[in-house]
Formats: sequence, C-alpha cells, structure tokens
Amino acid sequence: MDKGTFAYALLKHLGNVSDDGVYSKQLNLIRYGVGRNKRVRLDLRTWVQTEGEGEKMCKGICLTREEAEKLFDLLGQALVSDDVQDLLGASEEGKEEA
Repeated sequence: MDKGTFAYALLKHLGNVSDDGVYSKQLNLIRYGVGRNKRVRLDLRTWVQTEGEGEKMCKGICLTREEAEKLFDLLGQALVSDDVQDLLGASEEGKEEA
C-alpha cells in the first residue's frame, strides 16, 4: 500500500449535518485499517463532491463509542447552558449581519 493512502470502508451513512451541494458534513460508520488492525469508528467529517472522482474525504474526526457517548453528554450540557446559548446566539446574529 502506498504511504499516501490508507484503507477504509464506509459501512453505513448515518446522516448529513450540513450540505451545500458541494461540501457535506456527514456522520458515517467507517472501518479503518486492514487485517487485524481493523477499527470501526463513528466518523464526522466533510466530504467534497469532485467532478469525475465522486466524493473525496476531507478533514474530520473519528470517535469510539465511548468518545461519542461522552461527546453526546457534553453537547447536551452545553446546549442547555445559558452562557453557551448566549454566545451561540451572538455568533449567529453576527453572521446574519455580515
């Protein structure tokens, strides 16, 4: 295998977080590695639609089940926190004004 490539298999597309027709942020179940080093992870990353090549993987994060559960808990706490809601609302208002 070439050093610039790696093996992965998309096992299941779980959904799109966002999609503008060219870039889509997707949550997938992906198996990385070959042989005994196979690892199944939740994978949240951007994919870009390229002409002639189909979808191309961009930067993202891979999470084990335990990491995903912890992130779920942290997001749940953050999204009900008044100070986080105020900051998120402020960033959305600034975005609309630009």
